[in-house]
Amino acid sequence: MDELIKDFLAYFKIKRINNNIFAISEDKIGYKANCFLIIKNNKGLMIDCLSGVFPNFIKCLENIFKIRISTILLTHAHYDHFNGYDGRIINELFVGKEDAKRLKKYYLSDAYVRQEISINSVFPVNFDVKKYKVKKIKKYKLLSENDDFVFEELKIKVIETPGHSPGSLCFYMPDFKYLFTGDFLYLGEIDLADEGTSINDYLNSLIKLKGLSVEKYLVGHNYPIIEKNEISLENLIKNVVNIIKSPENNKNFGEISLKI
Repeated sequence: MDELIKDFLAYFKIKRINNNIFAISEDKIGYKANCFLIIKNNKGLMIDCLSGVFPNFIKCLENIFKIRISTILLTHAHYDHFNGYDGRIINELFVGKEDAKRLKKYYLSDAYVRQEISINSVFPVNFDVKKYKVKKIKKYKLLSENDDFVFEELKIKVIETPGHSPGSLCFYMPDFKYLFTGDFLYLGEIDLADEGTSINDYLNSLIKLKGLSVEKYLVGHNYPIIEKNEISLENLIKNVVNIIKSPENNKNFGEISLKI
């Protein structure tokens, strides 16, 4: 296991955000995804759990931090954010109700996913992308708007933010004024509409977030932290409105994107 942990620390970047929260970045994969680990009283909760290309991903985190991880909150059900799930370790996995069916049977083929995950990627030693499959997860619990989740006295507010996917969720921690956004919001080019949702859904979700007091956005791709002065939701809303008004807004899901 010591050798595995050494390989883990060489493959992932771990960044401390505060005494309780760490970002784990899978930046050797082309899409540079992030997940987050919240620690309190020697217990761990994860927000997303990456792609699963690294063996025993969650067990390695437990050994590095000397904690027990039993719970995962998913911002959305795309494979690069849930395929690191390990049912032997995790007792509870929570997902938005509109994304839950994707855990049982993913909406993209394994062949397509293998091709997508291989773009500009460096994989761990002994990883065979030809054998990579999206997991079928049947054991989960549903989260909805305004569900209050408490982890070791740390409050987490659930906000439904469809737009990137039908069941996208953001998680707000009022104690720190942190907002975990998954793929709903990050610096880069964001797909605004997935199958089963629309750019109008994305706009309404943005408007919903505008009233929150946020110090840091903890995001799903690229650099894991966006400071409040680095992004303007008001400007984003204007940009999305302009896209909606554009005569070119006649595209299929996944083809509309916003550069942030």
